[in-house]
Amino acid sequence: MEDPADTTIQKFSQAAPWTILARVVIALSGVILAAKIPNYYEKDAETYAIYELLKWVVLATPFMFGLGLEKVIPRFLPELIHRGNPKAVRRLLWGALGLLAIALVVEAALLVWGGSYYESSKAVELSPYFWVLISLVALWLYRTILFNICVSRFDTFIVSIANLISCPIWVGLTFLFLDWGWGLRGVFGAQAISVAIQLAFMLGRQYRFLLHGKGEEFEEPGSGESEAPVGIQASRLSRLIVPTLVSNLQFVIISLPGELLFTFLGISGFKDTANYGLAYGLSYFAMGIFVPPIYTLAVASFSHFYVKDPQKLRQGIRYFYKLLFTLLVPIATMGVLLGDKALILLVGSEYAHAGSLIRIFAVYHVYGTIFIPITVALVTMEKWMVMVPINICQIISILALNFLLIPSMGVEGAMISKFGTVLVGSGVTLWIASRAIGGLDIPIGFLGKCVLASSSAFLLYPLRSYVDTEYGLVALVVAAGGLMVFAMRQLRLLEAEDARLLARSGSPLARLTLGILVKK
Repeated sequence: MEDPADTTIQKFSQAAPWTILARVVIALSGVILAAKIPNYYEKDAETYAIYELLKWVVLATPFMFGLGLEKVIPRFLPELIHRGNPKAVRRLLWGALGLLAIALVVEAALLVWGGSYYESSKAVELSPYFWVLISLVALWLYRTILFNICVSRFDTFIVSIANLISCPIWVGLTFLFLDWGWGLRGVFGAQAISVAIQLAFMLGRQYRFLLHGKGEEFEEPGSGESEAPVGIQASRLSRLIVPTLVSNLQFVIISLPGELLFTFLGISGFKDTANYGLAYGLSYFAMGIFVPPIYTLAVASFSHFYVKDPQKLRQGIRYFYKLLFTLLVPIATMGVLLGDKALILLVGSEYAHAGSLIRIFAVYHVYGTIFIPITVALVTMEKWMVMVPINICQIISILALNFLLIPSMGVEGAMISKFGTVLVGSGVTLWIASRAIGGLDIPIGFLGKCVLASSSAFLLYPLRSYVDTEYGLVALVVAAGGLMVFAMRQLRLLEAEDARLLARSGSPLARLTLGILVKK
């Protein structure tokens, strides 16, 4: 009999490359926009501050009004699929869509009220952007639901196609609308059009599943609706939704934009806002943006085999760690090696101070990956509630440190607040998670190989001084990437078991990965 964990990891290996490809396209689009939009507002600091604020609203609102459904669907949909219960699937999905509709009404009312209050207290004009923001957030929330359904069914190919088509449209329309003088309404309107295109693609793929709650995965021997148990109990849902909302609040506060951190706390100025926003935004699009979809795919994958064989969870966690380290350690190395050069060439030398920040944020984002598989395991085991006290303490800590340090230290205070909160909470998080999961299995040796192989790129550090054009930057990136790949092959980064699972996935991208990283 085939090992369920082995089969699911194989499906994960097949779906992950398409998920990563989709995020590469989004990351490139985001980097381009994050680098170029400040140039349009260099002489209009107030509008740029408003842009930073509204960009954060677009990022934060889905986390706060998504009701934790971005975790609920990938955790419970695979379980219901495995049990062969179409009625429960329909109840879960249509219940989620209905709850989102209610949440959007509340979100729209709060956005209008909060925006009006901010207008009166800060003497800035936000009302012209209300409806485009409400439309964008609504589209994004429903797009998230469809994305989670696609990922839970390992249907990531359509997600990649949607991104390959919509992201170039997003970038092109943004600059077109800015040139036409549409301002921030054009910026967010272009993003709304892009999200609508993605939503249309995914809805076209999943509408039959939404209507019937049943797909080809229900045709497994022994599955059947007549034998299926009832849907997911409310107590199980609450054990996942409550800690998700607390965790989302923590993320929203940590990602507070420069406009709020500096203007609100008495430090005004375009440079501080732009430097902090650019450093965090560019590093997030280069690294952090890969994490959420892979996280969702991992939750769905672990849920698939956890319901069949809970003992295999640690095997899946170890495999997930290897994927994250292989993907993000080289990107972080590139950020430390060339992040400042890339920012100056893409944006301008006047933002040179953001260069040092972006190198720090590269390390920050890769450090956070060590906790991602742990949270996936806790979500899968429905033990994520143990993290609520830690998250609440971190929320209080970062808010207190922001108010204490930023007025006197500015950007450096914001960095100390962010890093200090994460570092102090790390040990406690690992200890509590280890007890809840039953031990951690972090592949330290594999991480060491990744770091060693990626560090080979620093052999090119002396060539940095000769890079003064975009073409030179691209050439150095390619050369650094080549050195990393060569080092990974020599160190035999992928073990025989990893290579076997990738080979069995049948994905063209997986085969390409094998050809690049595996030494014959």
